[in-house]
Amino acid sequence: MAKQTINLGVAPNGAGGDDRRAAWLKAISNFNELYAFLGGDALTEGLPVAKGGTGGKTQAAGRTGLGLKTAAIADAVGDVSQGALMQYVSNSTGEYWRFASGLVISSQTVSVGALSWSAGTGVRYLNVTAGLPVTFVTTPRVYVQISDNDISARSAWVAAAIPTASTCSNWFAANAGTTGSGAFSFNILAVGRWK
Repeated sequence: MAKQTINLGVAPNGAGGDDRRAAWLKAISNFNELYAFLGGDALTEGLPVAKGGTGGKTQAAGRTGLGLKTAAIADAVGDVSQGALMQYVSNSTGEYWRFASGLVISSQTVSVGALSWSAGTGVRYLNVTAGLPVTFVTTPRVYVQISDNDISARSAWVAAAIPTASTCSNWFAANAGTTGSGAFSFNILAVGRWK
């Protein structure tokens, strides 16, 4: 049926409009049609998805009806061991993001005081081992970037980065003719698994 509109008549007293009984009959007819569309007088079921609802009377049934997984109710950031999607941790070594999927990404800056570089054939070299901000379950991939305060005198570069689950042994090399030995810093980005 089409929506039944109550005739309010002419203001200010409603002359020519529906009387109370006729107005309520129209209202009841409108409500009956609405309830029938939604599933009946008792509304014992959730509004179906096809009719714009969730398909359930509870949150869990609604999520199921909409095809949502557990991420729909998880905290975005929090403790992943408590169901959050990701977790941010900062400690004295650096920082890391732990994801519910098992992925973990760590970042840190390592500052090194003035050290003696060993002489090699055609190069000078130095090894600095740093602990990672988080322990990985397997050896992570690492990306090391030198941030050298003395680069003009040292002409240094990263020769190798050899990670374990909790450390990274970083080998730096420089031209044999350079003399720089001052303090410098380097960054480590590690990507791996925490579970």
